[in-house]
Amino acid sequence: MLAAQRFLLFLLRPLITIFVLVMLIGIYFPSFLSVFMVNPWLNGVILNITLLGIGMLIFQMFCVYKEFKYLEKHHPQKLRIFPNPDLPFSFPILQWYQSGMNIDVQLPLAQCEKRLDQRLRFGQFLAGALVFSGLLGTLWGLSQSIIVMADMFQNVFTIEPGKGDFLMVIKDYLSGALSKMGLAFSSSLLGLGGSVLLHFFLMQLRTIQGQWYDQMVRWAQDSLNHKASLDLTRRVGLEETFAPDVMLSLLNKMLMSLDGFSVSHKAQLQRCQDLTECFLSFSTKVQDLSDLMKAQHHILNKWAQEQMSSRHALEVMGSKLEDLGFSGDEAMRQALTKIAVCCEFLAKHHGHDHVSS
Repeated sequence: MLAAQRFLLFLLRPLITIFVLVMLIGIYFPSFLSVFMVNPWLNGVILNITLLGIGMLIFQMFCVYKEFKYLEKHHPQKLRIFPNPDLPFSFPILQWYQSGMNIDVQLPLAQCEKRLDQRLRFGQFLAGALVFSGLLGTLWGLSQSIIVMADMFQNVFTIEPGKGDFLMVIKDYLSGALSKMGLAFSSSLLGLGGSVLLHFFLMQLRTIQGQWYDQMVRWAQDSLNHKASLDLTRRVGLEETFAPDVMLSLLNKMLMSLDGFSVSHKAQLQRCQDLTECFLSFSTKVQDLSDLMKAQHHILNKWAQEQMSSRHALEVMGSKLEDLGFSGDEAMRQALTKIAVCCEFLAKHHGHDHVSS
């Protein structure tokens, strides 16, 4: 709680600054109003940008304070919840803690630092916009002053002697030029003043972020120390659990269990060996049967070749007998015709047997 109270003191400084600024504006309100009304449009834009930047930076300060209180309340010994997405700055380090702190702590810390820098960029942009608005008003007022002075030098020598006092005309032109210079200096004053004020609040926000980052580093270091102490306690407990006497009794129990397992499964092991021998014998017989079928196939091929040669010889003899029948008498032709028919029949019969085989 002391750290949270010290952190709250950093928040009081910008709040006290705002209070003092409001008091000064209230005391010198007529002068401030006269300066503001010189160029109400541009000065109104500058004032709105300043108020927007101050409000945004104060909101960022309270967001950092909220996360600071969360880390102060939840010590590493007590944190057992999932990281809260409503804490954008602390989310990487909380996720690292919930994941078991197995990676280097510098990685989540770098992510936290990057998120802090991103929250400063919009305030820096608004401060730059205020400087630009002040310079824009200055250039606008100076340009109008130059135009008025040019009109004065153009018309001062064309005044006729009876048209009025020469000095009064010069006074009118110079009062117009000075009013334009007031326009320039009023916008420049408000723009640069708002930029200085925003940079002051940015400096306070950086200081608060630095305090929060230091607290985050200490929190991460406490988390690592707590984890190391838990690991050491667990290791000591394991060493006490696995003492030599305890280990010896556990090994004896394991050996007895293995002996009982081998006795109960000895019959099944013998049955597996018998099945393996039967399978080897069956494969040997299948191999012998395959060799026998190969020998029978060779014999059948040889018998088919012999049948083909016999059929060819009978066909040749039949053709010769037909030729002989054409050269003899009728009785011999008839006898030879019958013999040829018989040869053809035998040849066809042998060919049919060959095909069937």
